[in-house]
Amino acid sequence: MNKEIVKAVSKKQFQLMMDSEKELKKYLNADTSGRPQETWSGLFNKIEQLLTTISTCQDRIMLLQQIMDSEELLKKIKSE
Repeated sequence: MNKEIVKAVSKKQFQLMMDSEKELKKYLNADTSGRPQETWSGLFNKIEQLLTTISTCQDRIMLLQQIMDSEELLKKIKSE
């Protein structure tokens, strides 16, 4: 498996995760004073969307790591 490709994909996912986290913090600090909670649906939707993006990126990074670990273990077993 090409480790350079895996590293690049992981780096891209990590960057997307960090960008989404910055944006999420901005939305979590939104000034909602004086506005009824019923009007917050757009804000909630955006926060949920960003949480989904962060979660998906984390899952992808972990899956890539598991695939790499499995392949390295398989190579080690075959060489014995």
